[in-house]
Amino acid sequence: MSWACLSLGSNLGDSRSYLQQAISAITKESSCQLLAKSSLYRTAAWGKTDQPDFLNAAVLLETSLEPLALLAFCQQLEKEAGRLRLEHWGPRTLDVDIIAIEGCTRNEQPLLLPHPYYRERLFVLRPLLEILGDSPLAPGEPGLAALEEACILRDPEQNRLIEVLAGPEEW
Repeated sequence: MSWACLSLGSNLGDSRSYLQQAISAITKESSCQLLAKSSLYRTAAWGKTDQPDFLNAAVLLETSLEPLALLAFCQQLEKEAGRLRLEHWGPRTLDVDIIAIEGCTRNEQPLLLPHPYYRERLFVLRPLLEILGDSPLAPGEPGLAALEEACILRDPEQNRLIEVLAGPEEW
């Protein structure tokens, strides 16, 4: 068993419901055990910014799934939520990204680990910091608090555009 960090997001339809359904499916998967869930955040779109705000969260789980099997499981969750991949970084009903898996580094598609953009995305870092504390996600990397601070210094507007909607127990 290894721990894995997932980032979840949605900005189409009933976003809160899509995120809740994904977490429910994770808890029902026999090869996964939910260890922690972050607060629910509203964030501005990143990358392609001319779209609705996102709801975002992060989860920490323990899993016996191999990395590519976990990726397939995450993509199945997206499919069940009706996700269509019409444009890069476009709007979506559900996005489930694997941010890191304990002891795993991958530099080949279809899965890069740790996730190549997590250090630049406050909507990923803030929920992770909430559930993991100031831990590094991989050996030799800075802790999450230092990454969050660097992210804010690079783009102070990101910090203004993130809002806690509900604590972990409230959604």
